[in-house]
Amino acid sequence: MSLSNNQNDPHQSPSPFLARLPVEIRCQIYDIYMLAYLPEAPRTVTKTGHWGDVDEAVSADDQLIMFESETQDSPPLMRTCRQIAQELGPVASRHLRFVIGSSSTISAASPREATLSLPERCLATQETTAAVKNLQIEWRLNPRVILPESSLPVKKRNMQDCLAHIRALFRESPDGDVEGVDGGKEEGLPSLTALTSVRVHFVVPEVFAEPLVPKASPFAGFRFLGWALEPVLDVLVDELCAFSRSVRSIEFVGTLGRKWLDVTAERLAPKQIQVMRRQLGPNKKRSPQLHEICGQLG
Repeated sequence: MSLSNNQNDPHQSPSPFLARLPVEIRCQIYDIYMLAYLPEAPRTVTKTGHWGDVDEAVSADDQLIMFESETQDSPPLMRTCRQIAQELGPVASRHLRFVIGSSSTISAASPREATLSLPERCLATQETTAAVKNLQIEWRLNPRVILPESSLPVKKRNMQDCLAHIRALFRESPDGDVEGVDGGKEEGLPSLTALTSVRVHFVVPEVFAEPLVPKASPFAGFRFLGWALEPVLDVLVDELCAFSRSVRSIEFVGTLGRKWLDVTAERLAPKQIQVMRRQLGPNKKRSPQLHEICGQLG
């Protein structure tokens, strides 16, 4: 598909977007566009292992990562005209999203690919370096796999394994810092040295609308069982912080334990990392003092 160039085409009137708005404002709009584009961007799935303990009936639930592969089309806005493609390209390369889940929470209809990869826009070239600034992790949860407390050590290892697969897509220096192609050997790998914000979005698919807890439990009816996963959440937060020393904020989207959020914010404060919890309001049906509904989708 060829790209048009509004400025050089005498038969096409200049776009008000390009002609009237300064490039600084356009780049802010591109950032907003990418935040809206990301939730639906991951469409390819790779298998990394199994959720649950090998002795459990749920062990057959495959551990999957859904991602935006290098063979996918670029964001549609980049295919409108050359000037927008040139301006949007560097902005689009800063945004990336992965979905962690299982065969019961990620659609089997998603295209499968053996090797985890990155979209072309996030890869460095001989002329440019690539640095991801905004990383999003969506965790799709299956309550049937969450609840057995005995399998928590396995779940921790599974989470570390998923994030290790993602981290391997980026350049890592000998001292453990993640660096870019400008300081390393492997051409094409992007950098995480500019990573400043991480968003973690917890999702329980509609098929699991009623968690498997006793009806008399104070947690009955909660869409997200944070109380059962806090040790795994600690692993997730620690691993994400280890991605880059430049991380300055972690935003949570979902229903989480207030005490855990407070403790996590206090724990990350010495690292100058702010926990963004943007409370939308207490869950009035269930103990508002214990839980918060944090963040917003998009």
